[in-house]
Amino acid sequence: MRGGAVTRADPNDKLKAETTYLFRHALLRDAAYQLQLPGDRAKLHEVAFFLLEEMFGGRAPDLPALDSGTEGSHAHPTDEVCLELAEQARQALAAPDVPQPELQGAHRRYLRRAAELAALAYDSEKAAALWLQLAALEERGTRAEALRKAARAQMLCGRSDEAERELEAALALHRECANERLEALTLDGLGTLLRAGGRLGEAEALLKRALDMLARAGHTRDECLVLGNLGAVYHQGGQVDAARRTYENVLARGEAQGSPRSLCMVIANLALLNREAGRADEAARLNERALALAQQAGDERSRGAILSNMAQALADAGNESGAMEQFALAASVLRKIGERRFEGITLGNLAAVQLECGDWKSAERSIEQALAIHREISNRVYEGAALGTLADVCLASGRIEAAEGYYQQSLALHRALGSRRLEGATQGNLAALYLKTGRAGLAAENLQASLKIHRAVGNRRYEALDGARLALAYLALGKIAEARTAWLKATSLPPVKGEQAQLVSAMRAACAKAGVPPFNDSGKEDGAK
Repeated sequence: MRGGAVTRADPNDKLKAETTYLFRHALLRDAAYQLQLPGDRAKLHEVAFFLLEEMFGGRAPDLPALDSGTEGSHAHPTDEVCLELAEQARQALAAPDVPQPELQGAHRRYLRRAAELAALAYDSEKAAALWLQLAALEERGTRAEALRKAARAQMLCGRSDEAERELEAALALHRECANERLEALTLDGLGTLLRAGGRLGEAEALLKRALDMLARAGHTRDECLVLGNLGAVYHQGGQVDAARRTYENVLARGEAQGSPRSLCMVIANLALLNREAGRADEAARLNERALALAQQAGDERSRGAILSNMAQALADAGNESGAMEQFALAASVLRKIGERRFEGITLGNLAAVQLECGDWKSAERSIEQALAIHREISNRVYEGAALGTLADVCLASGRIEAAEGYYQQSLALHRALGSRRLEGATQGNLAALYLKTGRAGLAAENLQASLKIHRAVGNRRYEALDGARLALAYLALGKIAEARTAWLKATSLPPVKGEQAQLVSAMRAACAKAGVPPFNDSGKEDGAK
């Protein structure tokens, strides 16, 4: 019917032209569909499934069983339409009282391929939904693995409560099936989730259990993965020596056993440890190595996070314009793949650099965006960090009362979550506010506490900063000898970029007010023998 609503398909088309019609109008098509009996509809979907499969290269090969521990290949022409194939198979299975094992297998096959392809494309929302659909069709071990993969996707979306529920269900199923390797990997996923929520003690216990199980089975590559996550628990909790040993253990094993994808973030985390210890050159070398591995693995998530770390190193070196360019690049990479957690962290770091440049309005916009992301995905550790940066912004813009409130909120979160490194930094910043507002005794008390934390976690950069602040507090209290000693210790450490000149100027003004000559870098008064 050339002038009508329906036209016959081209006889040369791959579709069977004698039985296929193309509707010109969607409404007419839907009306025609609704006129069919349910069994006839299912039959039409079955025909559509087989025709579509034929058009795209025939049946895709089976992938290894989900609980086999073996990765499968994704390259097949049907990948372009695997989700449509899964849906056609699902609707074809609606035919009443007709067993169709071929279509049932096809439905699961294409649903799984669609889930894995969505994960590879960083579409975590879609991947989570598809894995859950597949889990509803599977039993025991394969169901457990579909749930574990769904939970991983949910974690990347920031849906922590749902991810924890799926991981607990997967864990019970893997135990029931006595699959120690997959049980250990599920424990690893649960431990990583708990670490992100600040539940460090529980996370450490789960990761150690996973390591014991993998060691018994000799799964070295999986051990490297779990060790890297355990190192992150130690790092977050301020156990710096344990974190360093663990990261270095992973690298010693991983050169032969680990994958580039799993090693790159361990190297990046080791770079962070070196940066905090004031070893900027070593941190830069490690970041370059981590970035090369991420690019080799095609891992955009790790690449974005490492670019953000490298931007922070540029800021430390005083290259604010270069840092902001690099932060913008990192944020665009992370936003493109929907990596909300690292995007929020990157925006928070960008806000700190904008503030250093004196642009507190831009800094406030960036940190409010970061804070919204952290709250949306329940990233409580970095919510605390963002509150601290927001306090910095308020302090810089003269909103003293608001700044003090945000510092207190930030400090309470870090203490509750056991984030010792961030607790120390925030307590030092709160002390600086006390010093600025004439509360020198309270400032000194808080600085003594922050310095204790910095020394315990090996944060030498902030030990230098708060040591100099303590000298200023002592000067304000008239404790000249204690001030001189504190200044000597502080100036023997690598300074925090951007703070040194301000601190020297503040020290000179405080010495003048106290009626003593200013200190030099040795801690003596200028001109002293």
